[in-house]
Order: sequence, then C-alpha cells, then structure tokens
Amino acid sequence: MLKRRLILLFCIFGFVSLQAQKTEIHKLLEQASEMVFYNPKEAKAIAEHLLKLTDNPVQKAEAYYTSAVASYIMGQYDEALNQAFESKKLLLKNTDFPLNTQNGALIHRIFNQLQLSDYQVDYFPGSFIHQDILQTEDLLVKAQFFAEENLRDSIEILLNQAEPSLNLSNPGYLEVMYYGLKGDLSFGKKDFSEALKFYRKADSVETKLNNPFLGEEIYKKLTATYLALDSIVHYQKSNEIAKQLTSKSFEIENKASNQAYNLMTKSFDESYRKKENFYFTTFVLLGILVILGLVLKIIFGIRNKNKEKTLIQLLNYLKNHEIKAQQPEMEISEKEIFLPSSDEGVKESEFLEKDSKKDIPSKPGTLLKESEEHILSGLSKFENSTRFTQKDMSLGKLAARLNTNTKYLSEVINRHKEKNFSAYINELRINYIIQKLKSDSAYLHYKVSYLADECGFSSHSSFTTVFKSIVGVSPSVFIELIKDDSKNINDMT
Repeated sequence: MLKRRLILLFCIFGFVSLQAQKTEIHKLLEQASEMVFYNPKEAKAIAEHLLKLTDNPVQKAEAYYTSAVASYIMGQYDEALNQAFESKKLLLKNTDFPLNTQNGALIHRIFNQLQLSDYQVDYFPGSFIHQDILQTEDLLVKAQFFAEENLRDSIEILLNQAEPSLNLSNPGYLEVMYYGLKGDLSFGKKDFSEALKFYRKADSVETKLNNPFLGEEIYKKLTATYLALDSIVHYQKSNEIAKQLTSKSFEIENKASNQAYNLMTKSFDESYRKKENFYFTTFVLLGILVILGLVLKIIFGIRNKNKEKTLIQLLNYLKNHEIKAQQPEMEISEKEIFLPSSDEGVKESEFLEKDSKKDIPSKPGTLLKESEEHILSGLSKFENSTRFTQKDMSLGKLAARLNTNTKYLSEVINRHKEKNFSAYINELRINYIIQKLKSDSAYLHYKVSYLADECGFSSHSSFTTVFKSIVGVSPSVFIELIKDDSKNINDMT
C-alpha cells in the first residue's frame, strides 16, 4: 500500500512539475511575443533559451517563429528565413496549425522585402499573432511611398490611421518608421529644425533595434537635413554613416537572397522526397527551380548596371535639353543664304532618316535679313505655344501662320534649327510631353496612347519610335525611371 502511494505521489509530482514547466514556457513565449517589436534582441534571447529548454515540437516551432520575427525587426533577413523555415519544418505533421500560416506570411513578407516576388505563400491575414502591428507596418510602408511623391495629405491620413496601434511611450520598430515620416512632413514644409528632431527620435529608437535598413533610411534623411541647415560637420558624419549602413544592408540583402534560394530548394527537396510516387515530378520541379534561381541571380547581377546605364543616358538627354533651352537665340548670319528644295508636310516617319539635317542643297538664296528675323521671331512664338501638338500641323500651314512661303520657312529651320521641318516638329512634341511627365505626376499614370495623342502624334507606334530616337529610351522605360528615381534625377539635374 505504501509503495502504491509513493508511486502515486511521484506521478502527481511529475505531472505538476510538467504542467508548471509548460506554464513557464507559455509565459516566456508570451513575454517574448509582446516585446519583439520594441526589444527584439531580448525577445530573441528568450526564444533561444526556450529552444534549449523544451523538446515539444509545437513549443519549439513557436520559439523559432518568435526568433524569426525578432530577426526580421532587426533586418537580419537571412536568419529570419532560416528560423521561419525551421518552424515550418517542425509543423509538417500539423499542417492545419495556425502557426504554419503565420510562418508562411512572414516568409512572404521577407521575400517581398528582398523583391523575390516569384515565391508565393497562401495565408489568411486574420490568423496572424501580430496582425494589427503588421497591418500598421503596411500602412507606414504605403506612407513612405507617398513621401517619395511628396503627397503630404495622404501621408497625414495614413499616419492618423496608424497612430492607434503605436506605442510612443515605449517605441520600437513601427515608431522608427512613424518618426521618420513625421520628419518627412516637416522637411517637405521646409521646417528643417522640426524635421531634425523627428529624425533624431527615429535614430535613437533604431539604435536599440540595430536594423541597417532602417538606419540607412534615417541617416540619409539626416544627411539631407544637415545639408539644408548648412551643418557641414554633421552632414559629413551622417553621410559617412549612411554609406556604411548602405554597404551593410547591401551585403545582408545579397546573403539573404542566396539563403532564400537555398531554403526554397531544400524545402521542395524534403517535401517531395517523402513521396516516392512523384520522384520524376520532383526532379523536374527542382530543375526548373534551380534554373529559375540562376536566372534570378543573373538578373539581380545585371539589373542595377542596366538601370544605372539607362538612367545616365536619360540624365544626359535631360541635361542637354536644359542647356539648349538656356542658350540665347543664335544671331542671324550675314553670309549668303541658300535656297532649299521644297519640303512637304510633317511625316513622322521622316524623323528616322539619317540625313534629315542635310536635305537642303546649296543654292543661292534671296531671303532678306528682315524676312529671316521675322520668321525666327514667329518660330519663337510658335515654340512657346502648343500649336505644334496639332495633328494637322504642316510646313504649309505654319508658313501661312507666319505670312511667309514654305521655301523660306524650310530654309530658316534648316539653317537655324539644324534639322528639317519634320524633325523640328517632332522634337518640339517630345520635349513638350517630357516636360509634362516631369512637372505633372498625373501624366505618369496615363497610357502611352494618350501621351501620343496629347503631343500631336497620330499613332502609338510612331510616337514610341520618335521618342526612343530622341531620348534614347522608350516612353514606358522613361516613365518607370521617373517614378523610381525622381529624387535622384532632381538632385543630379
């Protein structure tokens, strides 16, 4: 009887101890989850301690997920991917477990940060542990996009929506983004001192997170603010830190991209290895995946170079265009004027002729200096108007407007504009639509066919051909560059 009682007491004691341990682990997991967004380093330390403390696969999966979120907050995307995939691996037998969805959503978010959109994860937003916080992050990311477009009203609306989820008394990841955006609003209003206060707040909070991606953005903003305040010493110091953070974030991004490909390959390999009846399908899919990985690596390698090359070409065109616009009108030469051959109305395809500037044969002319000045004056007014966007504009119609004949008008255009009438009109039209794209952001969202019609071209194809011949890139590429690099273009031009 005594032996039975001792055994019973031992079992009860063991059960109570096990339940106490489970309760302790649960409390620690909750504590780590609550602090992960404002103290990710401590949350990660707790998660790593729990991984050593328990052998329960679900608890280990929860600890890995918490550690993955902490790594994400600190910008350690390679580690975050490793931990999220480990969590998913532990839950392979519990495919309906909510944490599977949360892991998938976190991986999806990291892949978006790395611009690896080929990897898709199905998930239900309502099942997130940190759903409210992640939704707020999305609001702030959207506000950052509007900040690049200087849409202050939209930024303020999104910040007001995000504020209920913020904890400004104990700031963390979201608050860094929030203070940065508040600084952007002040900077846009040229209140640089107020902007500096917000950027410094963001920097002080970010120091606890040690996220190089957030730090890079904040120090770029601090650099611009110090420059606006003529604080050269602080400008140089913050600019140097920004460069260091840029280098560090670039290194992490490359490492995380490689890690993503490795984990994707490993994940598919382990999944299909257990299905002996689908080995052939597994081999094909892995082959496609490897090829896709190599192609993506090549694309990532050459994308920045091609983008930089195209951007330089575009900037050169914009600079040359502005230089020409600032040059004074050329004086009329006192030498003999040559009489040109006849030039018919505007044909957009004529712009592609290689010798378009040499279509006037040398021949003694009879154009008087006063007539030439009159025509040049009329052309100047014509260029300052928008009549060149009329589709029916021709050499004859313009000559009639200037009270001259087509031969004299063609001669003046060839001598002073150094191009024939067709090229002259087409260049005016392209410059007109480029100015619209640069000055009015609404034009960046219009279709190419609308832009063609707006500046006087009768067809989408002819507009695209002429645009690329003059600018060096197609209209769609030009628009994307303006959207992505408008800040850089404004700084360099």
